[in-house]
Amino acid sequence: MELQQLKYFTVAATELHITRAAEILHIAQPALTQSIKRLENELGVQLFIRNGRNIILSDTGKLFYKKITPILNQLENVADEVREAEGIFRRTIHVNVLAASSTITNLLIEYKKTHNDIEFHITRSEKSKEHHIEISSMPYEIKTSGKNVKLIEEEIMLAVPADSEYAKKGAVSLREIANESFISLSVFLPLREICDDLCSSVGFLPHIAFECDSPEALRNLITAKMGVAFWPAFSWGIPDKNNIKLINITEPDNCKRNLVVSLNANSEKSKIIKDLFDYIANKLQH
Repeated sequence: MELQQLKYFTVAATELHITRAAEILHIAQPALTQSIKRLENELGVQLFIRNGRNIILSDTGKLFYKKITPILNQLENVADEVREAEGIFRRTIHVNVLAASSTITNLLIEYKKTHNDIEFHITRSEKSKEHHIEISSMPYEIKTSGKNVKLIEEEIMLAVPADSEYAKKGAVSLREIANESFISLSVFLPLREICDDLCSSVGFLPHIAFECDSPEALRNLITAKMGVAFWPAFSWGIPDKNNIKLINITEPDNCKRNLVVSLNANSEKSKIIKDLFDYIANKLQH
């Protein structure tokens, strides 16, 4: 049995008139008659009882019609669902966010306001290969280039309690705070490794009093005067000045990191994805 045969049969069974069914199907009447005849031969049963151009369903035909109609309807629904899903897949951009998560989330929210037909699938995975766009970070000294990569320089500052002696000074060398308690991100996060290396470059390893996994938790701990912390200048936002002050680090003079916005090579031909890639990169640069 062919799907076309079944479709022809159901229209004929609904109309019970060969000529009218042929007109609905936009085929010649003999072609419809031959199709039904082939179906009957394949099944080995008589589906219609003919009376000139008028037809009625046989008892077997009624049973076949009852069984086959919901199946054909379901097939049509599946086709519609697949087409709809394909449309969603084409409009869904996969973004892997390994750095500046709060800033990137806000950028995606703003982008969505003027691109309501675009959907986002946001992940945070070091091993992700399915993403279209990835935002990560690397030490300032390491450079990478290419048409599908944008580097954004970001200063790393020191966040201290607003009423501390360091806050009054406004700037500090890392050597001066070698004996302070540090509040830090998890050792598994790239920013932690960058900051540990900065301390090592001036001769000490930071004493980590508290380790957390989010800027919000880190902010609360500084407010509670539990220690000091490294703070990316713009991607973490500006903390409450009444509780926390950001000060410059004078030594080493390369207290920075690179934010890396990369476009998957397989996505570079998509205008939709390329537009978002350029939007994120341009917003981070300003």
